[in-house]
Amino acid sequence: MIKTLLAPSCFSFVFALHANTDYSVNNTAPNVIVNWHLNSHVRIGKPVPLIFGDIKVCGKNNSVLSVDWVTYDETNLAVIKIDRSLDGHQFTTVGTVTARNSHSQEKYTWFDNFPITGTSFYRLEAIDVSGIPYYSNVVKANLVVKNDPRLRVFPNPVACRQVSVQMGNLDKGEYKLTISDMTGRIIYNQHLDHKGGVLSTAIQLPSSLPGGIYSLSLCGNSSAYFKQLIVK
Repeated sequence: MIKTLLAPSCFSFVFALHANTDYSVNNTAPNVIVNWHLNSHVRIGKPVPLIFGDIKVCGKNNSVLSVDWVTYDETNLAVIKIDRSLDGHQFTTVGTVTARNSHSQEKYTWFDNFPITGTSFYRLEAIDVSGIPYYSNVVKANLVVKNDPRLRVFPNPVACRQVSVQMGNLDKGEYKLTISDMTGRIIYNQHLDHKGGVLSTAIQLPSSLPGGIYSLSLCGNSSAYFKQLIVK
């Protein structure tokens, strides 16, 4: 089940890896994070190799999201993967951290430097030393980025797997141009060393790329610009 709370810049949930756990809601004033508080941790059946505390997905600036979470009682874990999705069902691993295997409280932070604009979903996937995965609940985030009319993508829809990107009056710096599919999987990326002024580049998409809706992002200099790309 996906539980959703919207906040201006952070999305915060508390969860365990198993069902039948009681939750309460603490409503706060506007523009303040709303937290889910875990009343009890109940192990059902075979003990799991960790207990998750809370997870927060917060906006650091226009181009970076941080995923923060807490664990308790880690045992025989190898890694913790960060999975991301556009629809909350099909997930792609976008990051990995090494498990600390501590029996005390541990705090983790991972930065998504190329997040998906609009609605996206995150979950944690803990892998034990035997390769068995343990999944968290799902967190829904909504990254609202102002549409900048200077960013032009044409033709759109894309008919022949060729598309041009233009951005006027762009500051000098290093940028990354990325196209991702509905699962968040990156299907194209290009690093650009921009000298300032008008940026113009042509993209040749893979001929095998299926038709559908994609997200194009241009990130750099603590800024991010996004366009929806339709491929026929």
